[in-house]
Amino acid sequence: MERARCIQGAQIATLIGNPSKAEVVVQRVKIPPNFKNAPHTHSYSEVVTVLSGHYGNAMGHEKGEVLAPGSVFALLAGHVHHTWTENEEVIVQANFVGPANITFVNPADDPRKK
Repeated sequence: MERARCIQGAQIATLIGNPSKAEVVVQRVKIPPNFKNAPHTHSYSEVVTVLSGHYGNAMGHEKGEVLAPGSVFALLAGHVHHTWTENEEVIVQANFVGPANITFVNPADDPRKK
């Protein structure tokens, strides 16, 4: 298991695979309260399971919905979406085939460039 890394306050632990390689990857992400991830895409499809807390997900520019623990959703490669948490910590699990990447619709929203 990869040591957890932190992005924008979210902690990411890789349970299976190497996210920099073209292989199956399973990651757990602990997301702090009141977190917003701006509209973005991934070059891979993924299946996300909400393990704890309530997780907001919206496709494109839609309002979206808040998903309860146990919810599962799939995102197709290249599909624009944005995510958020409200007043509680959330843990999700993402399953995909790497390599992992994220491209923000508005490059100015990319926290790695701040």
